Amino acid sequence: MFSTRFRLALMGLFLALAAWLMLKGQYPYGLGLLMGVGLLVWGYFRNGSVYLAYRRLRQEKYEKAEKLLDEVNRPNWLSRVVQGYYYLSRGHIAFHEGRYPEAQMHFETAHELRPPNGNDRALILLNLAQLANIQGNKKQARHYLREAEGERMTPELAQAMADYKKKLK
Repeated sequence: MFSTRFRLALMGLFLALAAWLMLKGQYPYGLGLLMGVGLLVWGYFRNGSVYLAYRRLRQEKYEKAEKLLDEVNRPNWLSRVVQGYYYLSRGHIAFHEGRYPEAQMHFETAHELRPPNGNDRALILLNLAQLANIQGNKKQARHYLREAEGERMTPELAQAMADYKKKLK
């Protein structure tokens, strides 16, 4: 849940402190800090800054979110759950900017990865329904909305789904 810059600064601090502790003969503490560096590196490859970007998206700070997502060099190295949020976030940004084919590709990838949260799955399906409707495919849009009916979601999202369903009729 750190940005890359913060993660690198923290690793540098841990390495410097570990070296100083090792020189002072405090090996257990130095090794503990080195393990902390290892965890930061592991977290970089498994989580990246995706959750931070997702939080920025929820605040509607699209440019900051995109910069954080751009820090992820290899999205296929992220854990499966985090990959889902990565593609969901990329889809939101592309949708917001009117790049609909790119948004659809990202939302479909996120849908295939099946995020564990029912609300997020329903959100993906709502976005796919909106994209299908924009492309003039109301039948496909209704299909996505029907698929989302079985998901657990917040009352706000359920209301948005119901409103959009009425709009498609």
